[in-house]
Amino acid sequence: MYKILILLVLPLLLFSRFQLTTHMPFEAFLIKKIAENNVRIRTIAKDYSSKTKDLKYSEISRLSNSGIYLHFSLDVEKEYELMLRKVNPKLKSYDMSKGINKITKKGKVNNYVWTDPILLRDIATNIYNIIVELDSKNKEQYKRNYELFLDELDEIFLKAREKLYSSEIYNIYVFDDYWAYYAQRFGLNLYKRKKAIVKADEVTPIINYVDKNDIKAVLVAKDSTYNYARSISGYTKIAIKQNDIFNEFVLSNLWELSKELSQ
Repeated sequence: MYKILILLVLPLLLFSRFQLTTHMPFEAFLIKKIAENNVRIRTIAKDYSSKTKDLKYSEISRLSNSGIYLHFSLDVEKEYELMLRKVNPKLKSYDMSKGINKITKKGKVNNYVWTDPILLRDIATNIYNIIVELDSKNKEQYKRNYELFLDELDEIFLKAREKLYSSEIYNIYVFDDYWAYYAQRFGLNLYKRKKAIVKADEVTPIINYVDKNDIKAVLVAKDSTYNYARSISGYTKIAIKQNDIFNEFVLSNLWELSKELSQ
């Protein structure tokens, strides 16, 4: 009888995985770079929105039952944490960007730190420490994955820097603060533009502004801001570049952005 029980339980012990919850697939991707298949990750949303989803109690309960929540301290993620904590007061919360200075020169907080491959090294270190705290028995495996991840980040940084070094696109219009860390890392100048269609009386001033500052492109997220970019491009003929920093595959997305801005 005991032998049968052991045979039944042994596979569960060998292949058991701890669970955690995070906001979006791109965060799950970063976590799995280190934890691999030792963790089962539940994501709250597939696509980014600054507003929380209208979740049913059963869904909030399912998400909070993991007992662990990893995030980047985005405003919407803080709201989700409150929702999860109401159901599970013992929820453990970890900020993957802990220790990173996120105050801009203008004194504002910018949480989109994963757009910088060098800051991603710090994020990787945080994730590694969190995962080891949660599952110390597989520490050596996590350490190997962590070191391989750092090597991958170094390679992405060097390739991106080489790609952008000779690019003529270094002055860029933007509507959002998503790419601030990326721009800072690679010496790009971002010019913030209000989210609005260019009006008739703004045409001449905006053409003069683009010429004066040698702006070569307008960079937008894959959302409604594309229409604003079209109105600028229509008058100035500058190129429209698109990038989704919430893309699940963070590293390849950074590389694609680098290639896009080098053309």
